[in-house]
Amino acid sequence: MVRIERDVWIDAEHKAVFEYMASPENHLNVMPSLHRIENVEELPSGGHRGEFRFKMVGIPIEGRFEDIEFVPNERRVYEMSGDVEGSMHYTFEPADGGTHFTCVMDVAFPSRVLDRVLRPVVRKYNEREVETMLANLKTLMETERKTPQPA
Repeated sequence: MVRIERDVWIDAEHKAVFEYMASPENHLNVMPSLHRIENVEELPSGGHRGEFRFKMVGIPIEGRFEDIEFVPNERRVYEMSGDVEGSMHYTFEPADGGTHFTCVMDVAFPSRVLDRVLRPVVRKYNEREVETMLANLKTLMETERKTPQPA
């Protein structure tokens, strides 16, 4: 299992950041390797489940995701299954007039041998993926916050 933990301060209200990241389709805008989100269903908790497709070091990866913890404006945790197993943990905290956003990614391949061989490559790849996701989210949310809204 590879664990990546990163955080960022975003100059946008934490409820807005949570609402944005609560929508699975919005991940297409912030996760560079994510190519598809489909068959999304809303769960009674307010979370979602659905299917995804992304490329990791050029290899197509398909699977399902399902929110297992969904606390509005505070936390979202979803599990992934399929070609890759793991979870994503997001926390949203008000901080200094903005949001302290933390992302923890845990990911493993089904084969222990494959996991062991690819672990260093997967770690670096996913570190860049999470860092890019946070930078994209920060840019999107801060740009949206500063863009005048039509009257």
